[in-house]
Order: sequence, then structure tokens, then C-alpha cells
Amino acid sequence: MIFNNIEFILKSNSFESKEPTQEHLVKNYAFKLKLFEVYHKRDKAELKGEKESIERTLYKCPYCSKSYSNVTRYEVHLRTHTGEKPFECSYCSKKFNEKGNLKAHLRTHTGERPFKCTFQNCNMAFKTKGQLNDHKNRHSNFRPYKCEFCNASFNRKTRLKVHIMIHTGEKPFICNYPNCGKKFRERGRSKRCRNFIFEITKRY
Repeated sequence: MIFNNIEFILKSNSFESKEPTQEHLVKNYAFKLKLFEVYHKRDKAELKGEKESIERTLYKCPYCSKSYSNVTRYEVHLRTHTGEKPFECSYCSKKFNEKGNLKAHLRTHTGERPFKCTFQNCNMAFKTKGQLNDHKNRHSNFRPYKCEFCNASFNRKTRLKVHIMIHTGEKPFICNYPNCGKKFRERGRSKRCRNFIFEITKRY
């Protein structure tokens, strides 16, 4: 977000004094601190181009080229590199790198489906807002997920991911039945392969 009025931003945080303390800003408003520092060093004309640069580079990932202005998003991104999963399910001990993913997972245990479809005569409900949005796309035939290799488009991001593997040849899901090793584009197909072989071998 690009701020147009730096003075208003600093005053809007309900500081008791006109000059917010360095400690308060560092703890709660790291991005605004950077803007505060620049504001006092440069005139408003020079500041206009500086704001976007600060926003993009406040938190730089040491593993890749991405950068973030929000420390929470930055920390979540770092976990994709480190593999850290600090949020653990209290039902099955499965771990997640985001608190939101844990909340969605917990609903598989509780059965909660708080996101309800508002289309007439549709009583569907979902565990996540993303699932609800994908479902609404089916009602409206809206296909926002477009293939970069061809003209195909999809109403669900997961379907686009599977489709792209047709172009790339990627098959990341492997049947884990001993001596099988077949590869598939979808996890469900690898599980069906394993179950099919298991049932066949049971009969003989």
C-alpha cells in the first residue's frame, strides 16, 4: 500500500506525543518507521518515489529475490524455505507453516463449514473461503485461472495446477505400493493405484 500523507499516518496511531518513540515504532510499525526517517531527511517531492522502494525492500528474503513490507508475511514466506512448521494440530499432530492453514485443517476434525454459498437454492458450505470462492466461480462460470501455455482456463486453482503438469510432464505423486512406483499428476490417482493393487493381491 502506498501512503500519500506521511504526517497523517504517524498521527493516526494514537501516540501520546507528536514524536513517537523509536521503540514503539520498531515494535509495531516497522514500515512506518522507515517512512518517518525518510520524511525528515527529504522533501515531499523526493519522497514520492522513495515510498514504493521502501515498501518493496523492507524485508528481503535471504533465500530468493522476494521482499515484503509486512513482517508476518515475510516470516511465513521464510518457512517455505526452512521447512519450519510451528503450528501443530491438537487432534492428529499434523504440523503447518501458517496458522490459517491449521485453522482450516482443524475443521476436517470438527466438521465445521462456516463459509456458506449465497446463491439461490444452493445449500453448500465449505471449510475455507478459497473453497467457497471456487464454488461460486462454478455458479457464474467465471474462470480466472488461465494456463500460461495454452488458452485453457479454470474455475479452480487446483485444476489449473494439474493441467499445467500436462505441459511440463511433471508427475509428483508416486504410488507407494512395493515395487509399483507409478507416477501421477494427482495425489488421488496415486492412492487409487495403491488401493487397487492391494485389493488384487488380496484375492490371490
